[in-house]
Amino acid sequence: MRKHHRCPKCHGEELIVGPAPFEMALGGLRSVWTGGVDGPLEAWLCKGCGYLEFYLKAGESLDLTTWRGAQALEKPTKEKK
Repeated sequence: MRKHHRCPKCHGEELIVGPAPFEMALGGLRSVWTGGVDGPLEAWLCKGCGYLEFYLKAGESLDLTTWRGAQALEKPTKEKK
């Protein structure tokens, strides 16, 4: 939705974008990045069908050492046939 500014479910183009409180996305947990309840998430909402997506504003700058249990996945390599 964020990349094409179009809803992937209904293909609507009327979207609402804004900051999202972290507790909405993770059921009331405090942010693992800031310690507060407002995390670095933004919400993208389709006005047509109500579909909602959350995005991390600065994924590249995320320090995984502060996120217990998380790991970065590497891009899979293609196997030769």
